[in-house]
Amino acid sequence: MIRSRSGTRRSAPPDAGRGIRVLLYHRILPERTPGSPEIKFTFERQFRGQLRLLERWGFTPVTFNDYRLIVEGELISPRKPIILTFDDFYKYTYEIAAPILLEFGMSAVVFVLGDRTVPTNSWDAGLNVPQVELLNDQNLLELHQMGFEIGSHSLTHARLTMLPREDAWHEIQRSRVLLEITLNAPVKTFAYPYGLVNRTLKEMVAAAGFLQACGVWSGPSRFQADPFEIRRIEITHSTGLSEFGVKVLGPYPALRTIRARTRIILAGRHQPAHASQMKTLLLVSAGLGWPDRGGFEMREASDMFPRTLPLLESLNADVLDERFLKAAPRRRSAAYRLTGINIAQVLEAFAVRKNYDAIVSWGEHLGLPLAALMRLTRSHTPHVAIFSWISKPKKAHILRMVHPAIDRIILMSSAQADFGRSKLHIPPSKIALLRWPVDQKFWRPLGGPQDMICSAGREMRDYATFVEALRTLDIPCHIAAGGQLSVGKDDGWKETLGKDGSLPPNVTAGPMNFSDLRNLYNRSRFFVMPLLETETDNGTTSILEAMSMGKAVICSRVSGQRDVIQEGITGIFVPPGDPAALREAIRYLWSNPDIAAEMGARAREHIERFHAYDGWVTDVQRVIIDAIAQRGSMESEKMLRPQAAAEEPDAVSGSPVLNASE
Repeated sequence: MIRSRSGTRRSAPPDAGRGIRVLLYHRILPERTPGSPEIKFTFERQFRGQLRLLERWGFTPVTFNDYRLIVEGELISPRKPIILTFDDFYKYTYEIAAPILLEFGMSAVVFVLGDRTVPTNSWDAGLNVPQVELLNDQNLLELHQMGFEIGSHSLTHARLTMLPREDAWHEIQRSRVLLEITLNAPVKTFAYPYGLVNRTLKEMVAAAGFLQACGVWSGPSRFQADPFEIRRIEITHSTGLSEFGVKVLGPYPALRTIRARTRIILAGRHQPAHASQMKTLLLVSAGLGWPDRGGFEMREASDMFPRTLPLLESLNADVLDERFLKAAPRRRSAAYRLTGINIAQVLEAFAVRKNYDAIVSWGEHLGLPLAALMRLTRSHTPHVAIFSWISKPKKAHILRMVHPAIDRIILMSSAQADFGRSKLHIPPSKIALLRWPVDQKFWRPLGGPQDMICSAGREMRDYATFVEALRTLDIPCHIAAGGQLSVGKDDGWKETLGKDGSLPPNVTAGPMNFSDLRNLYNRSRFFVMPLLETETDNGTTSILEAMSMGKAVICSRVSGQRDVIQEGITGIFVPPGDPAALREAIRYLWSNPDIAAEMGARAREHIERFHAYDGWVTDVQRVIIDAIAQRGSMESEKMLRPQAAAEEPDAVSGSPVLNASE
């Protein structure tokens, strides 16, 4: 940067900051790094090539501090300023990216945690993302001395929108204080973790003394139109040279805004304040009996049901269930009478798709036919599918053909994610591996006597082995095989019990509603999950409910159940189909209540840290926002490639920029 030669400040030009692009990077990886399930990384070769293009095109990277000095007249603005930012600046990113930036004489803005004792990216734990070392204080000071701007990325990378007000304030304000102590310099820029931002957070960031704050895809397209929600353009390994050129040279942010507003106007909806207020359509299984919003509020306020409303509010979702179908136009409604309920849901979702920013389908029975229809018609509406058992042969065969019409596939089993990547060859960037959720506020320890054990659920349960293990034990047990909803399934497992199919006197069975099931977990000393061999994570919902209630778990060691229970810490694994081994494990925990209680306490801690419902809701919201954004960038590239190539010739060769080689 060139500082003003006069000692006085010079007023900034009226259009200071106009057209400045702010790019967002995460991890910079060595070129030969093995394939990674991560989405947000860029290879060293790509990064170097992108900086070379910026140099050829005449861009000068500046920091937010530089921009403030430009506005105040202390610095002269370069002809083409651009801001490069990094979130979660990892140590190996420091070792790779910083030298390359210095080689090109470029600076960047680095957003780091205020809590300098956090050693790794612990917020990614359980997402099949490698745990890697973060910057230490010495690295941070070296970057600061090199001219990099250091900004805050909160105290611990918490989901600020999900925190109580006082906790969010602590995350924001304390992070600035600690970083300023470390650097002995002001810290004036903030980046919202996960890009999650609302009006309250923006007010807190301003009150904490920050002058600017960055989102990701949210915020006005014009730089500094809202200094506390600055939009950034994300660059990842999937960003090719042509797309990079469109993002840097073309009217990329404006085009995305125009497209979004046009879609909203055509749908008759209001312009959302930011990306997290998107409008989605959620397809759920028929027969669940979901009420309207008011009904959800009433039943959740009664503390008789687990929460669903936070998901609907976070996604601003309309639920496509039986009630939604009844409101369909007469002709479509008449046609739906000739189809099954699931096909009717898929057809109606397709019919109203243009009214929504994204469609979210829950379950393969809905997501696969919808994907087939959208691929056949080349529909451009983003589609995010939440699947659970894609390795089932028939489903796998269909998914292999239709997954190009799905923008993101949310899975909650690492075994299923591995199958999707290795067997179905689904691009890793398309698979979002999240933790199974449980409403830790509903499923909570209640206290009282613990005079029995229990099990719950139907799918892939090996209750024959469980009952056989209990026949010689004088331990009361209830099997909650079923639920409060009628899903058309019989308790066929009773036929596998042998003898006369009767239960021993210490064992009872029968469905329970949510409140009764919570009381059952609470009375139980521990929980047992007997499973048949399966490659998927059957039983996880019940296991998480019991763990959230503070219960240790005994579980069959099957190949699909590997993500939740920590052996010897929160539970015990036993061989499947082995009543003697199961009996011994039950006897051990029953005879050692202190060990069972200690495991249960650790299970509750594990749930609060990794499986809390609010965190899962935020992760789903982030995945959908990413899918919408990527779909927009792909369409923008198609629309802008000819114009961008014609407008900006390569300064070296004279060939179109978007065809420039690295």
